[in-house]
Amino acid sequence: MVGSRGGVLEMVGGIAGAVGGAVAGFLYPMAIIVLQRDLEITDPHRPATATPDGPVEYGVGSVGYWASWIATFAAILAIGVLGSKYRRTRTAAVPATVVFACVSVPLSLLFIAFDFGGAPHPS
Repeated sequence: MVGSRGGVLEMVGGIAGAVGGAVAGFLYPMAIIVLQRDLEITDPHRPATATPDGPVEYGVGSVGYWASWIATFAAILAIGVLGSKYRRTRTAAVPATVVFACVSVPLSLLFIAFDFGGAPHPS
């Protein structure tokens, strides 16, 4: 009902979810790069693999590299889906999940393109 306390809380929850999803989507690619280096999936200090297009950082394109991108993205989406099942968290979980996916996918593809191009990541 518009104007009721519940309606205002739903609106605020939706806005907060969307903002949280945008922030998480923006930080996601950078967090994955750090995770890959901490787990030694990629290593900027080891010799790069030479490709026809240029040097590529060690570990780029490996099974661990792709698993780190795909598994974490799937886990975050699963959290959003689980949050959308409960009435109290639905108003924030749905916009957060949708905005996260819309922001993180293009940025992740950009970072992956930088990985395969051998260029340093944008900072």
